[in-house]
Amino acid sequence: MKFSSFIVLLFVTISCVYAQSTDKDSPASKPSTTPAGAVKCYQCNSDNNGESDCDSSDKNILKKYIKTCPKLKEGTYAGKDASSCRKVLQDIADKSNVVRECAYSGDEPVDGKRRTGNKGIILYLYQCFNEGNEDPCNSSPNFKVSFFALLASFSLFVLAIKL
Repeated sequence: MKFSSFIVLLFVTISCVYAQSTDKDSPASKPSTTPAGAVKCYQCNSDNNGESDCDSSDKNILKKYIKTCPKLKEGTYAGKDASSCRKVLQDIADKSNVVRECAYSGDEPVDGKRRTGNKGIILYLYQCFNEGNEDPCNSSPNFKVSFFALLASFSLFVLAIKL
């Protein structure tokens, strides 16, 4: 009986954490409700002079990089408003940097998709959609755990000790 309770509690805990991490109401997974032309993103590159703190996840540090995304003037998406924000973690040979920018393509959130380029180049892409007039979503990954998930985890821990 104790083992089956353990399994049930484990299942409930995993379900709660999964449900919270894939929350359909989170800014990272919901299309933007921001009016066209009004998307604001952190825009910086940690390789640029004076922007080395672009790799921070502290919103107070990143605040100075909040900018309204411009319409593109050239290229495939010329004249298009930004639809979302993007963060790119670049590993080039032995050097890493962070680029935060506006995104003009893609209608789905992306959470750490790995891309490889030429030899020695690896990119991790994160793309998200801002919700209302909140801070730009391209600061850091968003992960929430509910109180219920924490309670279930604690109960699972206590039960495991008693087994």
